[in-house]
Amino acid sequence: MSKIWDLLHKEDTVIFFDIDGTLTSYNYGEHHAHHELDFTPEFRDVNIYADCKRLEPVYKFIKGHDMDRIFCISREPHGHESWKSEMVERLYGIPADHCYYTLVASEKPGIVKDVVQKYFPDIDPKSVICMDDNDDTLGMYMKETPFSTAHPMIFMEKQDYLDKEPKPGSLLTRREAAMANFLKGYNCSQSIVLAFADMVDMDEKTLSRMASSFGGGMGRLREVCGSVSGMFMIAGLLYGYDGPETGELKAQHYARIQELARRFEEQHGSIVCREMLGLSVKHDVPVPEARTKEYYKKRPCPEIIGDAAEILDQYIKELQVVKK
Repeated sequence: MSKIWDLLHKEDTVIFFDIDGTLTSYNYGEHHAHHELDFTPEFRDVNIYADCKRLEPVYKFIKGHDMDRIFCISREPHGHESWKSEMVERLYGIPADHCYYTLVASEKPGIVKDVVQKYFPDIDPKSVICMDDNDDTLGMYMKETPFSTAHPMIFMEKQDYLDKEPKPGSLLTRREAAMANFLKGYNCSQSIVLAFADMVDMDEKTLSRMASSFGGGMGRLREVCGSVSGMFMIAGLLYGYDGPETGELKAQHYARIQELARRFEEQHGSIVCREMLGLSVKHDVPVPEARTKEYYKKRPCPEIIGDAAEILDQYIKELQVVKK
């Protein structure tokens, strides 16, 4: 055990992580580890990875390792490859092009060998670690490759690897929460306001209704990005004025709004939906597109929403004033 732990922390070690049960907790259903629709045709349309939370001990390890030497290898029979890749990139920072998929677990050893031969032909085989929660798969790695193997429970056995006190990072960050909201089907503006719902004196249903008109750049008019409008709404609820103000309070609040817009524009070049999406149409049709895997592939919206949430979160921390 100690040799594996030491190998994991060598700079030149290459690690191949399984995803389900290794980078996720396998709690996909309401009352079961698997989603209730698992093994049914309907399951293909359910993004079970939108709500996944990162496993903090694994995240802390990955964060301290060279990302060029971190890969994922996963069996995926349901066609959820893009959702898995989005999840591991959002929660762990592992690039999508570092994720490999197969229909059957028996192909995993061969895929790993091919990747190692392509990118690390001179590496000591024992410095390649295949991490999986399935005993049969670990056995195949042992039998068919010269590589080392590890079970993800190693991170739990090494209790000194965990912080003694929980930190906010053990929960979803504001960025992760906003992106997860969008993947559930909320519009861009709702995704932001709901990610900050615990900070304001308004229930989630009312917040969601308030922001429902601002998706798609205000009702698909492709004007100001809904995530930007969401930032502004939360800023108003936290720091805004509520009277017929014409003087300093109004100026101070507008300065806050302009600062949020400046930070967003600095990252994306614009706060206008159509400009960021490269659309030529001024006002789009009111019917929204279906939230399919193809939709998420072609749209930068999840990352844009994540950036907006991160900008607002940082700004709130800077002001050090949070309305409860």
